[in-house]
Amino acid sequence: MTETGNVQESPPTLIAICVRNPGKKYQLGGPQEKDLTLRDAIVNSVKAPFKRFHRAPPPAKGFWTLKDVSFDVEQGEVVGIIGRNSVGKLTLQKILSRITAPTEGTVELHGRSGVVTYTTPLACHIYRLLPHM
Repeated sequence: MTETGNVQESPPTLIAICVRNPGKKYQLGGPQEKDLTLRDAIVNSVKAPFKRFHRAPPPAKGFWTLKDVSFDVEQGEVVGIIGRNSVGKLTLQKILSRITAPTEGTVELHGRSGVVTYTTPLACHIYRLLPHM
């Protein structure tokens, strides 16, 4: 750090992970979407005019596994995520690992990260942030 009068200047920090209010909602029940083949597309287009006479399916029920979490992690920091069962630790890990996308909010990742997972009564997920390569 250098001093300029009474103001201390610190080196600029590099944010490796920026998490802003991500949320993940999973749906229970409801219609399942599957990959369509050309045959399925043709059959569905023929059936489409008759579908309006059928009852609409009940709305799918959903639940949130992650909600209202925000934090920044600087390059080179190690972060631990600790909490009780079913509080969203694994969901956050999947979002940070880019396995799944958040339903709402944003997650920015700059560089690479490694994940170490400990399965204990108080589960802990630790992220080691590596510099850009």
